[in-house]
Order: sequence, then structure tokens, then C-alpha cells
Amino acid sequence: GQIGPCPARDEPPLERLFRLFSDVIPNVHLELTRDRKILACREGRQYSASTMSDGEKQCLAILADIAMLAEPTSLIIVDEPELNLHPLLASNLWGAIENDFPEAVFVYATHAIGFAMRQEVTHVVVLSRQSSCLEVTDPGSLCPSELRSFLGSIPAILTAERALVVEGEDASFDKIFYRWVAGKDFEVIPIGSCWDVYSATTRLG
Repeated sequence: GQIGPCPARDEPPLERLFRLFSDVIPNVHLELTRDRKILACREGRQYSASTMSDGEKQCLAILADIAMLAEPTSLIIVDEPELNLHPLLASNLWGAIENDFPEAVFVYATHAIGFAMRQEVTHVVVLSRQSSCLEVTDPGSLCPSELRSFLGSIPAILTAERALVVEGEDASFDKIFYRWVAGKDFEVIPIGSCWDVYSATTRLG
């Protein structure tokens, strides 16, 4: 007997979860069967949630945790948001969650420069091994020494015709020694421990 428009009904949690999932992975549609099982549908082919790809499962789990449990004004702290995800998928996932929680505050700890420089990010703070921190607003305006702490050894490697990756730090003996051995033909780039050198040169990290 009430006059006027019907009040808006809150979006059911499961519908919200499926909508968010489709926002992140548009070519996969989720639905709930009568026996309460989740089915995924991609290009007309149906498959159970248990046979989804690892990336799809990870997105669904993160979305379920946040969409079902977080309050609109939550503080959401995420360690390595890009872990085990394709960079574009990680960006889409957290962008969709941020859009769905416009009043929440998100704090990310990440090693992925691309993720940190997303358009949605309002503050970037770089932590160094010396426990100092540097807030970055425009990476292009940084002096070379500050840029090194933000981008690591990438600029030196990319701008050198030939680069020699070694152990140590900028001020350590390794850089001086290997520059003397290699001469001026190489850019000598110290990147930390022997494991750091191994990881970089074998493309493991």
C-alpha cells in the first residue's frame, strides 16, 4: 500500500561476486546451479569451478573474501597483490575491487613497478634497504640516484650497450673492481647478493 517507487534492493552477495568476477574476466560468466555448485562458462563451454585456471581461482577467492566480508569503509592491506597473476589480470582485479569499494582505503606492498604506477594509485612510497622511504609523485622528476632506488638496475641495463651484473651495492668494492677489470666497455651494475645476480641473469626474478 506504499505510494512511490519501490525501494532499491541490496545486491545479493553471490550476484555481486559473480558480477565482479565478470568485470575482472569478461569472457567468463559464473552461475549457480540448482544443487548449489558454481559453474563457469567461457564461449559457450561450461566447466566446474574446480577446473578453473589458477588465475581464475585466485581471482574468485580474493573477490569472495573481500566482496562478502569487507565493510564499505574498510582499510584493506594487501601484500604482493600481483603474486601469481598476469600483470594485466592483477590490475583488472584490484581495479574492480577499488571501484566497488569507493570509500575504502587500499594499501599495497608490491615489487611490481607497473602495478604501483596504475592511474588509480594516489600515493607511492618506495622503501629502501636502508629503511628510509621516499614518496614518489612523478618518477620522471626524480634525480638519477633516487630513480635508482625506485627502478632498481633497470635503467642502467636498458641504456647500456653491454652490462655486467655483479654482487654488491653502488658504493661497494665489487663495482670498482669489475669496472677496472672490464674497462669502459661495460656498464657495471651491482644488484645485491649472489642470489640476486643469479635470479636476474637467469630471469627468475
